[in-house]
Amino acid sequence: TISISKSKQWSNLPDGDSNLYKAVVGLYKEENGADVEVLDENGNHITAEIIGNGTATFENLPKYENGDEIVYKVKEKSAYIRQSENDENWIEFNEYYGTEEDGVLINRLKTTIEQSKIWSGVGNAELYKSTFTLFKVVDNSQTGENVYTVEEDKMLTIGETKYKLVGNLAQNVNVGDKLVYATDVNGNVVQSVEIQGNKTAKFENIAKYNNNSEIKYVVAESNIKVKESADSTEFVDMRIDEFEISVDEDGNVVNARDFKEISAVKTWNLVNENSDDYIVTVGLYKLVGDYTQGSQLAENQIQVNGKVYEEVVDENGFIG
Repeated sequence: TISISKSKQWSNLPDGDSNLYKAVVGLYKEENGADVEVLDENGNHITAEIIGNGTATFENLPKYENGDEIVYKVKEKSAYIRQSENDENWIEFNEYYGTEEDGVLINRLKTTIEQSKIWSGVGNAELYKSTFTLFKVVDNSQTGENVYTVEEDKMLTIGETKYKLVGNLAQNVNVGDKLVYATDVNGNVVQSVEIQGNKTAKFENIAKYNNNSEIKYVVAESNIKVKESADSTEFVDMRIDEFEISVDEDGNVVNARDFKEISAVKTWNLVNENSDDYIVTVGLYKLVGDYTQGSQLAENQIQVNGKVYEEVVDENGFIG
């Protein structure tokens, strides 16, 4: 007979308190290229518990089966957490990721960051969308082309893209702090999330601690876009400074449109004394560019003094 041992280590825990965690490992053997459970005389999978950092040993195991040497493996099946070392109430725990390094099973904690979005004062929120990106705060001594510096008003500039740091996490980030794109537990850059309407962005499988200290993350908003109507499929870019961005008491990012009022006065000259006999219809247009002689205007555009103006619309259509 032989014995098989496997060591277990919890890495990057706050205060290094590994005894709050328990892992259940199981014994397996190779059969036809697959790992199958090794069963006891009652038909139950042979397992062992490891509290904190320790080693599980499986003894008195047969070395051969049908004349062939058995290849055993020990793999983790589940993990549990408790509130204190004296607590016997273990709760199943999934916010971790495991690797095997130099024959030792290593567990590190992971986390999920969620950020909800509310569009305020815009009518139909489904006409608006923006992008949320997750960044990691790093030491201010770090430099390089992939290290970015927080600017005034919690802004960040990467290439031609302007980012606004948003949500409760942004409250702990200051001008001059250094940021990098966040990566997941496998080292891949966390994908940005596009949010249309009032929804929530979720960033999963990211490491929670490094060198026993909690990693500081922050969410940034960019690429605000709007479309003319619910039936439209084309979104157009808006400037991020067209919105007042805040955080409500529930931690939601609130984008309120920075509206302004435009008025027009019409005067009738050379008409009879009662100008109320005359009616004119006006509409609101916005400047979109210069007019090129001979160019074709779209149905929603007009040309005035060499400039092209386009109809302004709200959720009900053309404002006029």
